[in-house]
This record gives sequence, C-alpha cells and structure tokens, in this order.
Amino acid sequence: EYTPEYQFNIGANWEAPITDGLVLKLAADANYMDDYLYSETLDEETRQEATTVVNARIALVEVDNVWEVALIGRNLTDETILNFGGNTPLAGVMTNGTGNSYYAFVNRPRNVAVQFTYNFYFSRTKTKGCMLQPFFMLALNCDIHQLILRSNF
Repeated sequence: EYTPEYQFNIGANWEAPITDGLVLKLAADANYMDDYLYSETLDEETRQEATTVVNARIALVEVDNVWEVALIGRNLTDETILNFGGNTPLAGVMTNGTGNSYYAFVNRPRNVAVQFTYNFYFSRTKTKGCMLQPFFMLALNCDIHQLILRSNF
C-alpha cells in the first residue's frame, strides 16, 4: 500500500512584462495525496495521513533570458510527510517483547530559497525565427539548509 488511493495536482503559471527589459513570472501548485501505509509490513502504525502541499515561485527575468532572480517556497503548508519506513529490526528483542519501535524518512519541512540564474551564450545575436539555447547555465540556490551550485551543459 505504498500508493495513496487518490492524488490530485493543480498548478498555474503567469507572466507579464513589467518594463521593456524585465518580465515578472509567477507560478504555484498544490498537490493532494490521500493517506497510505509507507511500510512494506502494512502495519497501521505506519499510516501517513492525507496531505496537501503548496509550492510557489516568483521570479524577475531579464527579457532575453540572460539572468533571473527568484524567490521559491516549497511545502508552504509545512506538512510532515513520511515517505518510507517500518519496524526497527530486533525492536521486540531489545524491549523484552514489551514494545516496538519504528523508523521513517521524512520529506523536508517548509523551505524558502532565493535562486539566481545566469545563462552564458556563444553569441548574443538571435537568428530569425530561432531561439538560442544557453551554452552554460549557472544557478545559485540559497536557503537555510544548503548552498547549491549547479551547472547544466
């Protein structure tokens, strides 16, 4: 029963120019997941209750897509989601048969990050009817948990 009986997702994106050189982009999504058992033993103690997770993103983008600054919020509803777990091995032996213990892996709590992206191009000239793909992209995400540098070729 690793899979909830019902799952629903909905999302929306919106963008609009705010000056001749800048575009504002907004995005949000909501994800509902029905309750499920996250343990292979199907023990009722390992039931994850139904959750709704909301994510959002607001970005300011240079019109030629050279750079972007974004504020990203993940799990804004701060849901505690246990996605895998089970009984602890030998728990009955360790408690002389009087109890049991469980372990679980938990998804990240509410997370807010600032992201800066810069795209490097071979040439800044655009060809007619053709959009240039970035040669190299550098994205910098800063949040309270980690600092990530990522490059895509």
